[in-house]
Amino acid sequence: MNSSGAAQKEEAVAAYRDWIKVDPQNAKAYVSLGNVLGKMNKNEEAVTAYERAIELDPQNAAGQNQLGSVLREAKQFEAAKVAYERAIRSQKSAYHFNLGLLLKDMGKNEKARL
Repeated sequence: MNSSGAAQKEEAVAAYRDWIKVDPQNAKAYVSLGNVLGKMNKNEEAVTAYERAIELDPQNAAGQNQLGSVLREAKQFEAAKVAYERAIRSQKSAYHFNLGLLLKDMGKNEKARL
């Protein structure tokens, strides 16, 4: 990542943190923060942001899906599976696809086809 991209991401993190200060109950702000932190490979911080979003809004499918993606990247497959399963309750096909990819990563090819 070039220095300009890094600076823009840091600015985005600061902006999302400011948004959270103004509206600490806004789950979308935490998901957005987690997205940027994930792109910066700050996975532990991203997980914390997604978990906070889900705590505020347990039906937040985007937060669950993104949490699953970060956990998958960290090879925490069982935790990622739980997050993806919660996300698919929204019936969004992309979330089903992500769960299928994870099951394939876990060697559960038969379940991945379902």
